[in-house]
Amino acid sequence: FEITTLRADTETDGRHAEVEFVKSWEEDAQRRDLTYNAMSMDIDGNVYDYFNGMDDLQDKVSKFVGDAEKRITEDYLRILRYFRFQGRLSTPSWNDDTLKAITTHAKGLTQISAERIWQEMSKVLAGQNVANVLDHMTKTGVSKVIGLATTDLNKIKDRGNPIIVLAQMGNNVDIAKRWRLSNTEAVLLDFLVKNKNNSLDKKTVEDMIADGVDKEKISALATLQGKEDMADHAITANVPAFPVTGADLIATGMKPGPEMGEKLNQLKQQWKQSNFTATKDELLEGWVTGAIKGVKWVADKVGELNSKAKKAYDDKVDAPDKPEPYKKMSKAEKEAFYGKNDLKFSKELIKQQKEWQKKLRNNIKDDY
Repeated sequence: FEITTLRADTETDGRHAEVEFVKSWEEDAQRRDLTYNAMSMDIDGNVYDYFNGMDDLQDKVSKFVGDAEKRITEDYLRILRYFRFQGRLSTPSWNDDTLKAITTHAKGLTQISAERIWQEMSKVLAGQNVANVLDHMTKTGVSKVIGLATTDLNKIKDRGNPIIVLAQMGNNVDIAKRWRLSNTEAVLLDFLVKNKNNSLDKKTVEDMIADGVDKEKISALATLQGKEDMADHAITANVPAFPVTGADLIATGMKPGPEMGEKLNQLKQQWKQSNFTATKDELLEGWVTGAIKGVKWVADKVGELNSKAKKAYDDKVDAPDKPEPYKKMSKAEKEAFYGKNDLKFSKELIKQQKEWQKKLRNNIKDDY
C-alpha cells in the first residue's frame, strides 16, 4: 500500500516528471506505470481500478496504463520496473504489444543513471522467475543496452540475492563499475566469479574460515552452488583461532621476514590437517623437533658418503693411480674417482646441512 497525495504529470523528459497536485483519483491513476499499480483503495475499503489491473493480475500479465509507448517514454526506467513486476508473477504471461513497445524504446535506458539502473536491476535479479525474465530482457534488447552479459541462462536459478545471480551469468565483474555497485557488492561479485567452480564441503568451508575468508562470502558461494546446508554451516561453524602468531615465532628467535610468513603458513596447514586440534606447543615443538631431525639426517648422510669416499681412497692406497689428498684433487679428478653423482649429492647434502644449522642457530633458543 502507498499513502500519498494525488498528482498528475505536467511535463516529462524520459527520466523525471514535473507534477501538479489534483483531487481526482482517476487523474492520479493515469500517471502510474502498470495497470495493477494504478489501483487504489480509500479508507472505506472501496477499490478504484480504472484500467482493469485486477483482471491483469488474475491473468498473470503486466500491462502499461493506456499507451505503452507513451508510458515508457515518460520514464524509461519503467522498462526495468515492468520486468521486475513480471518476475513477481508466478508463471507470468507476456503481452506481445508490450514487448514490442519495449523493444522499440530499449535504447532510451541510456538516459538513465547507473545508480537508478542498479537500484531497479537489483530487485529484478533478487526476484522470482529470473531466467525467464532475463530471457525476455535479452530478446527485447534491454540486456545489451544496459551492458548485462546473459550467457548460460539455462543455468540460472533463483537465489534471492542479485550478486549471486550476477555471478551465475558468465563473467559480469565489469558490471560492478558500469552500474556503480558498492565496494562490498563488487568485492563479493569478484569473489563468487573466481571461486564458483570450487566445490564446497564441510571441511573446505571450515578451512576457508580458518584462512580468514568472511563467513558471509562463503555462505553466498555455497548458495551460488545450490548447497544450502553448506551455506548454513558457513554461518554457524565454530572454527577456533589459529593458535600460533608471529610473536610466538619471534619468541623462539626467528627474525621477522618472508621466512616467518612461510613458516606460519606451514604451521597453519598442519593445524588444519589436525582438524584444528593441534595446540600452539604441539605445533612449535613439532617444528623444532623436525628441524633437529633434519640436521641429524643430513649429517648422517654426509657421514655415509664421507666414509664411502675414505674407503674408496684407502682401497687404492697401494694403487699406482692413487690420487692426491682430496683437497688437492681437481674437480675432474674428484668426479672420476668418487663418481659424479655421489659427489654432487654430497655437495647438496653439505649445503643443506649448513642451511639447517644456520636456521637452528638463528631461530631456536637454547631451551629447545
